[in-house]
This record gives sequence, C-alpha cells and structure tokens, in this order.
Amino acid sequence: GVVMHPLPATKRRLSSANVLPHLAQLLLSDEADVVSGASELVRSVLEDNPHASATQLQSAQAFAVFALLRHAGAASAIARLIQVLHTNYVKAQNALARSQSAEVWGLSWLLPQSLVSLIESEPAKEFAVIFGSDINTPAYIWDGQMRDRLLAHLDGHLTSFSRLLQMDCAAVYDDLPPARLEYPELVDEIFVEGYFLRNLCNVERFPDWPVFDPPALLQAVVSAWEASADGSWQAALLLRTQVTIYSRCARTLGTFSYPGYSRLLRLLRLSSDVSFASDDSMGVAAKGSLTRLLDTARLLRCSVDTAPELNIGELQRFCGLNVISTLLTELVIRLSRDVHTHGLQTLLALLLQTLCTMAADERCRD
Repeated sequence: GVVMHPLPATKRRLSSANVLPHLAQLLLSDEADVVSGASELVRSVLEDNPHASATQLQSAQAFAVFALLRHAGAASAIARLIQVLHTNYVKAQNALARSQSAEVWGLSWLLPQSLVSLIESEPAKEFAVIFGSDINTPAYIWDGQMRDRLLAHLDGHLTSFSRLLQMDCAAVYDDLPPARLEYPELVDEIFVEGYFLRNLCNVERFPDWPVFDPPALLQAVVSAWEASADGSWQAALLLRTQVTIYSRCARTLGTFSYPGYSRLLRLLRLSSDVSFASDDSMGVAAKGSLTRLLDTARLLRCSVDTAPELNIGELQRFCGLNVISTLLTELVIRLSRDVHTHGLQTLLALLLQTLCTMAADERCRD
C-alpha cells in the first residue's frame, strides 16, 4: 500500500517507548495464538515506521527469534516480523552510527550470516522454511543441533525476565542483548558472497551447484585470500575456491582478468621451501605445502587458459614467465635426482601446460 505521512496517530502511539516494548514482550508467551497475533500487530506497527529506537528493535529481534524456535505453527507470521525488525534495525543503527560510535548488535549475533543474508534478500516465507529445515549445502548450513544451541542460548538469557514478567505484567525488558553465539559446525567454514566455500569446493557432493555472479565471487574470494596468512587453513581454502570457481565458470570468466597474480606468483617463488620427498615418506606438513603448491599451479593454468589475452599480459606485468621458468628448472633438477612423487609430476605437467598457452602469445616470445 501507499506509505502515509505523517504517520497515523494510532501507529505513532503504538510504536512509542511506552507501548512498543509491551507489545514485543508478548512474543515471549507460551501461547501460539498470542505469539502469532503479536507478531502481526508489531509488524504492522513497524512497517514504514522510522520512530522505533535501535534499542527497542534489538530486544524485539531477540524475542522474535526465541518465539520462532518455540512456535513452529506461527513461523510465517514470526518470520515476516523478523524481516521487518531486521530492516528497521539496520536503518536505525546506520543513522546512529553516523552520529556516534556504537557497537552493532543484530541478527548476525544470533544466526549464521547465510540466514541473515536470506532474510535480507528473499521472502520471509523462504526464511521460515529454511529455518525449520536440516540443510547442509554451499548456500546454507543449519540443522536441529544448531537450533537447539540457539534455543539454549536465548533461553538462558531470557529466563529470568520471563519469570519476572509472570509476576509483574508491567515489567519492561532492559537487559543487555544476548552475547554473540558461535556455532562449532561453522568453525572450519568461510562464508563469502552467499556461499560456504568448503561446501562449494566439494565437487563430489555438489557437482552442479550454480554460481550466479562468478566475477563478484572471484573478486571477493581473492580479496579475502590476500588478507589471510600464507600457512593458514583459511588461505588454503580460499586458494582452492578460486580453482573451483574457474573450473565451474570458465566461460563467464573469459572476459575478466585475474586480480591476484601478485600473491600467486609470490607463492610460486616460495616453492623452494617444499620438500619433494617420495609419497610414502612425505610428512603431513610437507603434504600440505605440496597441496597448496599444486592448487597454486592449477589456478595459474586455469586463469591463463580461461582468458589468455587478458591474463598473459597480467602475468608478464609481474614477471610471471621468469617465475615459472625458474620453478621449472628447479623441478627438472629434482626429477634428475630420481625423486618420484605423483604430486611432483602433476606440478610439472601443470606448469608446462601453462607455458604452452603462453608460448602462443607474441608478448612471451622475446
């Protein structure tokens, strides 16, 4: 409908600091009908209404998530409310941040970023469906154990106030918001541009998972990679993700230059630290280093093969041909010492394939 300005007097009154907290606290009721009705009422009050404060909205968000965990039958109404609360809270918090320094509390303190992104970009009914599901994909990781952990977290925070409210219905919640909740299920994942990267790289489970904007995802992953430490698991996963993106989206990326050659070539220069022992005698650390080096070489080959006209020029700008030639010379010397590993042979093949593509370009013939 059409937004009314000024707001009707009834809506202004219901969104005031004297009334709105009591309406939001109805979400703590044990009665599903009360929760559903309160969700619809608070949502209608807050839609297209800038008057509620950030503090009021953040407590209402905690109540709404708690209600969604306890009243599946009212999920649609509660999800619609959560969407409005989140939208209004972000606007209120942005306005507050312009006037003073403030720590932002919001749904991201309670929910994985994938669910926060979902409530921001999709209809509320889809959020309600995913919230109640057990799912483990490149888009969402969420299940019953995570919901139980969230319920226990909020229950522990809100129990004392719920008891107070039973004794004094005029009480108003004035505690600090719940602490940030960490999920062990996500401890080895990275979420970038709408994708959990470890799941995205699992081509056996998700061979045809769509990537809707490959250039944007690649740029975001490269930026995160350049900001991570060389030996970390995060850096290794971000490197492997770039190979996966090129493998899945070569046609789309054919008109884009690769933005990460500076670090990629630096990793190749550091390859002399890798000990190429035989497969059987190679330790865990050495295997990890070799895997990282192989992923680096795969990314180099994929990027050059996908957009040779653009990326060969970029490589030459960073003296890439010299780096590759130096590494090839070192590999040939090691092979001459009768050091046999499948990884070493694969690395040599990847670098030779890259050189073959570069050799067809006139810029590399001098």
